Amino acid sequence: MKIWRTTFICLMFAWLLAGLISGQRIFFILFLLQLLLLASAVVVNIWGALSFAYTQKLSEEQIIRGRQTYLHLELHNEKPIPYPMMQIHLATADPTNPKRLNINLGSKDRLLFDLTLECPHRGEFLIGMTTIDFVDLFGLIRLPFDMRLLPYYREKRLLVLPRLIELESPSLQGSGSRMPDQRFFATDQTQDPFSSVRAYRPGDPRKLIHWKLSSRHRSLLTRQFDHLSEPCVLLLLDLSLPKGGSKKDVLSAIDSCCEATCAIILSMLKRGWPVQLVTHDQSRERLNIENLSGFERIHNWLAKVPFSGHYSFSKLLADELATASHVRGVLAVTHDASYDLIPVLLNARHSPTPVQTFFTGPAAEDPVLISQIRQNTIPAHFFRNCDDLAEQWRVVP
Repeated sequence: MKIWRTTFICLMFAWLLAGLISGQRIFFILFLLQLLLLASAVVVNIWGALSFAYTQKLSEEQIIRGRQTYLHLELHNEKPIPYPMMQIHLATADPTNPKRLNINLGSKDRLLFDLTLECPHRGEFLIGMTTIDFVDLFGLIRLPFDMRLLPYYREKRLLVLPRLIELESPSLQGSGSRMPDQRFFATDQTQDPFSSVRAYRPGDPRKLIHWKLSSRHRSLLTRQFDHLSEPCVLLLLDLSLPKGGSKKDVLSAIDSCCEATCAIILSMLKRGWPVQLVTHDQSRERLNIENLSGFERIHNWLAKVPFSGHYSFSKLLADELATASHVRGVLAVTHDASYDLIPVLLNARHSPTPVQTFFTGPAAEDPVLISQIRQNTIPAHFFRNCDDLAEQWRVVP
């Protein structure tokens, strides 16, 4: 096609040059005929762009990562004249794999497409047609037209949520201790006031059982304390941009961070432990999740939150450990393969608060970092995008 287009243009200038040199009218006629054909091709392409009719819709507007959704695209031509050839560019839920459709739409014709869209990464995506390349019948003019410039055109929004991974009952153990995590219950002090009772859950300390009410109701009941005074689990999330690798590797590292965070929060809330999520950015946003009713909000937030910062996660962790008080434990989720984290985690051994780290993405694939973490017996888990998070959680750090 490019060779034909180049030949056509060169031939135009050849006729014009021959006409100017010889003065023969036939050369000017040939030049004007080609020029007229070129102008007609431009007009047809512009007409096609302005009169283009379509409908597009998504089968779902919200989906879990790893599943499929469908884009229904219908193209109409109700005119008696065929449209020029079109190459339609489509934005999908996979930024590394856009789709293209080559269309030849005749007069009084329509085409239907049900396109399968893979959702390999979490995030909020604009789905649908972006630009259309109109090419005339002779292949002389390619007119790219951006549909997003039209005031009435709207791409479809698709929210891809992190996967929900069920974890076993969480275990918060200190760096220098293998004591069970029951000692980190916020309600160990029996003289503290409580607001209500609830059914006994496996793992509740015996001293929290309300024996009088239990005998009266003939079932074990545990004292339920006010959430305002109950210590939470402090969860630190690294929102910096993952370093190195291809665009797909960066997106996979972000997916791993979000799904590990999502799974940990869900597991803690099911245990009845409130969570305070601290994000690693300039504002250091703190999100409090008191119970399972607030999980949907944080699940949607994890699907949309941008990973774009450039900060030191080791400094955030050190600052939070220095000021953390009255918390049940500290969990950190990071993809940063920085060795500056090791001395911070070693200093955490002297803290009575248990600290565990979840390494994802590049950090989970760095053999030197993994070796140093294990040699120093630092409580940590390593989770890559291809790993089974539930299985990694079972590994004793």
